[in-house]
Amino acid sequence: MFDQMEDALPGLEIDFSNQFGVTRRSGLLHSTRVATNLGWRAVEALAAGDEVLTFDRGPQRIVEIDRIINWPDHKTCPDHAAPLEVPAGVLGNQERIWMLPNQVVMVESDIAEARTGDPFALVPVSTLEGWRGIKRVSLRAPHLVVVLHFARDEVIYVGQGTLAFMPAQGSLLDHAYGASMYEPLDQREARSVIDGLRAADAAVRMS
Repeated sequence: MFDQMEDALPGLEIDFSNQFGVTRRSGLLHSTRVATNLGWRAVEALAAGDEVLTFDRGPQRIVEIDRIINWPDHKTCPDHAAPLEVPAGVLGNQERIWMLPNQVVMVESDIAEARTGDPFALVPVSTLEGWRGIKRVSLRAPHLVVVLHFARDEVIYVGQGTLAFMPAQGSLLDHAYGASMYEPLDQREARSVIDGLRAADAAVRMS
């Protein structure tokens, strides 16, 4: 996947301002497939105006796209910014996918339902490391990150089944929690939810 980045670059408007190695840790890595009204398409092939299938609101138009090169002057991505490999089937994905650490995904959790009444929780991918084979991978830099923006916060389908959170505008770190129908958990809350998922898996193995 990552070796194909050069094929994704020609003709694209890309932000090369990230020249000092400041990394973007949310967004979708190139070659990640996104569910659209025309089927599954690589994220780098999408354009403003294309319709993407969302979890709650059906097809929604992309209003803006940022394409960013992470670590353009580095041969190797540093460990803290390295993506995580998600094996097929772990997050509903029918294919193996790679995701950035701060990218937020939706998981189903009894703990979340007990606390909020909603069985679905939004957690950073980094908190899933070690669960069901999710692991950090070495990534040759630079790499292309694509950020999709919609009129409102949305949860979209990627990797043939994983649900990924896309803030309406700005980075996830700038997102105004509480101004949206979606509220990602912070690291502490997310780890509590993931601990519950680990415990549930252990109980199944022991039964």
